[in-house]
Amino acid sequence: MERNKKLAVVGLIALIAIIATSFMFLRTSRGPAGTVVGFYSAMERGDFEGAAEYLPAEERDLMLAEFENVPEEEIEMMEEMMEALDIDVNILDETIDEGTGTATVEAEITRSIDFMGMEETETETITFELERENGNWVIVDTDQDPMAGL
Repeated sequence: MERNKKLAVVGLIALIAIIATSFMFLRTSRGPAGTVVGFYSAMERGDFEGAAEYLPAEERDLMLAEFENVPEEEIEMMEEMMEALDIDVNILDETIDEGTGTATVEAEITRSIDFMGMEETETETITFELERENGNWVIVDTDQDPMAGL
């Protein structure tokens, strides 16, 4: 009987761990927080088109249009620089208002770069405003330039 109680407690702990992990995964992979993480993950990879997907359609089109006019060698240099960049995103808070389809995410962003002899690390807290656009969360505003330091 004692063994069954131990197994039940272990099973309950495992279930709680699975639920907690699933909640954290959903929070950071599909919601507003996941949008912020996704934006920076794409930037870190040098995937500017992928990063643009986390912006509203109008801003996305402007961003992509700007890249059309950049010479190929400058784009290659930017991609190399982004590969040397390490971005860590720590979500501090996420507030969702389903009634208005808006959200606020506060995140601590740490950027470290080691590129052509330049080594620098910078950490800042940024508040992101998000809205739903065609069912997806997009970044519509920030209290600072999210590209600063990139």
